[in-house]
Amino acid sequence: MNNIVLKINPCFNVSSDGKIFPNGSNVELPAKETKKGLKVKVPFGSKANESWLIQDLVYASFNPDKELSTVYHIDGNPLNNAIDNLTLEKPTKQKPEFRKQRKCEEGKYRGVVETKTGFVARINGVHLGSFSTPEEAGRQYDLNVPMVYGPKGVLNFPK
Repeated sequence: MNNIVLKINPCFNVSSDGKIFPNGSNVELPAKETKKGLKVKVPFGSKANESWLIQDLVYASFNPDKELSTVYHIDGNPLNNAIDNLTLEKPTKQKPEFRKQRKCEEGKYRGVVETKTGFVARINGVHLGSFSTPEEAGRQYDLNVPMVYGPKGVLNFPK
């Protein structure tokens, strides 16, 4: 996308890549970083020299017909104020897709998962090894239970 500069006020200009310039200058106005994003002091309206969020100025400049509420960053980066990264709709976080693991003989042993090549023992996501039988994998899990869960950890083969 080509960079577009709009003159929205006699005192400053706004570029499509999220920069604010004094009118007639190529030097960007200094911005202060906040939790919500970058703020800049601009002579704007009745509240001259008030700090404004850059994303609000950029979005309002390129979308004058829309009523401004809260402007969100699509990529979640509050420092990226390019017009194509701003929206009035709160972005939704996509849930990661997980592959469904096949349970060993309907979950007969804790921490044992059947794979294409055999059986895997895991505890808290840590791979303990691959085994040819579910019993071997279950025993390996039992060896590591006391280290992770302490003496009250549930075993596959209680003593």
